[in-house]
Amino acid sequence: MKYILLAFTALTLYSCSKSVADDPNLTINEEDATIQWWRYSCGTSCEAAAWVIELENGTAFEADALPPNFQQDDAEVIVKFKKTGKKSSLEQGTGLEQVRILNIRPK
Repeated sequence: MKYILLAFTALTLYSCSKSVADDPNLTINEEDATIQWWRYSCGTSCEAAAWVIELENGTAFEADALPPNFQQDDAEVIVKFKKTGKKSSLEQGTGLEQVRILNIRPK
């Protein structure tokens, strides 16, 4: 009986531990975009930067891991990405929603 209760508890905890990245409501998009290098303030004496994907409609996302060969400001690309549902704070990032790049190629 003890083992059955332990197995039931483990299965219950496992089924409730979905990550935001696995959320089926977060869509996968493929869009024409431009890669940009955005600088932002991260404190009173701090400046930082991040790679941003700007879509043709003006919507921008922070790339979580842009491949090194695409780290060029104003590069035009076709990018397939998945929204993560996460945003960096304005104090420590761009404040944009972060996306996971699934595929990227030159336009």
